[in-house]
Amino acid sequence: MMIARSGAVEDTGRLLLRCSDRPGLVAAVSRFLAEAGANIVSLDQHSTQQTGGTFVQRTIFHLPGLAAARESLEREFT
Repeated sequence: MMIARSGAVEDTGRLLLRCSDRPGLVAAVSRFLAEAGANIVSLDQHSTQQTGGTFVQRTIFHLPGLAAARESLEREFT
């Protein structure tokens, strides 16, 4: 998992996720960001197979105070 500042828009971040696919991943990421106070702006995901396989997700989000919260978010998410 990686959280990076995205583009020129302040307090906008990009979360990149690559892991083994399993049910509930999109819900877990959405819940995590919502609990942190973030608003999801864009979300794209792909799985290499219908069951199992590799899951890849890119989430663009807005979170006031992102720069100050980044390290904490990365620690909590892993």
